[in-house]
Formats: sequence, structure tokens, C-alpha cells
Amino acid sequence: MLNSIFKNKDPVGLLFISLTYFFLVYAYYVIVVVICIPFFSESSYGWLNVTVLTFLIFLCVVSHFKASFSNPGYILASSGDFDEESIINHNDELTICRKCGIFRSPDSHHCGICRKCIKKRHHHCPWINNCIGESNQRYFIQFNFYTEVLCIYGIVFLMTSLVVIPDEKKSGFIQSRVYHSVFVIVECLVFGLFVFAIMCEQLTSILSSKNTSTYDSQKNLIEIFKSNVMYKYSQLCKVFGRNNPLLWFLPFEFKSNSKRAKVLLLV
Repeated sequence: MLNSIFKNKDPVGLLFISLTYFFLVYAYYVIVVVICIPFFSESSYGWLNVTVLTFLIFLCVVSHFKASFSNPGYILASSGDFDEESIINHNDELTICRKCGIFRSPDSHHCGICRKCIKKRHHHCPWINNCIGESNQRYFIQFNFYTEVLCIYGIVFLMTSLVVIPDEKKSGFIQSRVYHSVFVIVECLVFGLFVFAIMCEQLTSILSSKNTSTYDSQKNLIEIFKSNVMYKYSQLCKVFGRNNPLLWFLPFEFKSNSKRAKVLLLV
């Protein structure tokens, strides 16, 4: 079981995964055990924050787990993605991997760490010890999103705690808890900026492809704008699924909306 989970036994990747969960557990410990329970256990403010934080960390861990341990889109020699007829018909569009010796689409690339070719490979991320490809990109973006939300939440909570804590307890908080709070705030600032940059880069890579249908001279500006919006939306649907966009924030599988899929295929 462990061999199937830790299929990429890259020491750097395993170290970064360990650091990821260390920082999550430490931040949770500081906010809940060091601050909320001693100072806000008798108020709804404290328990509300514990509930919200626990829910956000749960979603963050689930998305990280799925991004780490999901198949990113491996192309196997026996997968049958390209039969002999399709290879002949699409010979100009296919490439051959020098290391795997298999046919693959132009947007597929070989990973030296995973030792496999991956569909729509973006890069190998040590924080998930896995490649980011066609099948797990949505989970990686969700992990970045919830990490960003947690960083903002941690900074806001720790900064406002000094104001909300009763005056008679402030001296005890400053003397015994300030070092933990400062460390978590710095942690949130560093990772918040880092994750925000990665998330923007991921979304840009999805939305940056050109919509060739907009170059029709018969279309007016409004039609071109609508076409571009629908095209961008269809690109996001390819990553997150053709269902309600509100479900894109959840790291779970949902049935696609077939009617919406048919409409998007016509765009």
C-alpha cells in the first residue's frame, strides 16, 4: 500500500510534503491550542474560528492528497491511446519520446523524476511530489487556493486577536504567545505570496491559449467578446469539469452537466 502511495520516492519531494504538513499542523496548533482555547473558549468567536479553520484545512489536505497521489495523466506504452490507424492519420501531429519510445501528443512531455510521459504536463512540483498534468491540475490549483485562503485567514485572525482579547488577558497573551503568533504571521506572508504567484501562473496557462474563432471578420465586437468569454469558460471546464462553477472549489468528483458540455463544444 505504501509503495503505491509513495510511487515517486524522490527525497526532495518527500521532504517538501513533510514540510507542507508540518506548517499546516503548526499553524493549526498555534491558532487553536495556543490562542483560541485559552482566550476564547467561553465565546462563540473562538469556536466559530476553530470550526472555519478546521473546515478550510480539511479541504486543503484533501486537495493536496489528491494532487499528490492521483495519476497526473501517465501515457503508458500499453495504454492504447494511439492505434496504428490513428498514428498514420496524425503522423504530423504526434511526437516520439526519446526515453519512453512511445507516441504522444505535442502537449505531452517526459518527466525525469516520474520516468513517464504525461499528458499536458506543466511541471514536477516537489510540494506534492508529483507532476502536474491533465488529470490532477484542478486539485493542484485547489490546493493553492485553499493555502492562500488559509494564509490570509491566519494573518487576519492573529492580528485581530490582539484587539478582541479582553484587556485582563492581553498581558498573558503578549508574554507567552507572541513568538508563536509572529512565526505563523511570517509563515503566512511568505507562503501567501509564493502560492499566489503559482496560482496566477496556473490560471494564466489555462486561459492564455488563443481562440481562433474570434478572427472571423464577420463578427462584431460584442460577438467577439462573447465568443472569448465562452472560450475561456470552456478552457476552465476542461480542467475543473463541465458542471456548476461553484463545485470547482471542492476537491471531489461530480457528474458533468451533459447539456452544458454540448453547448460548450459548439463554441
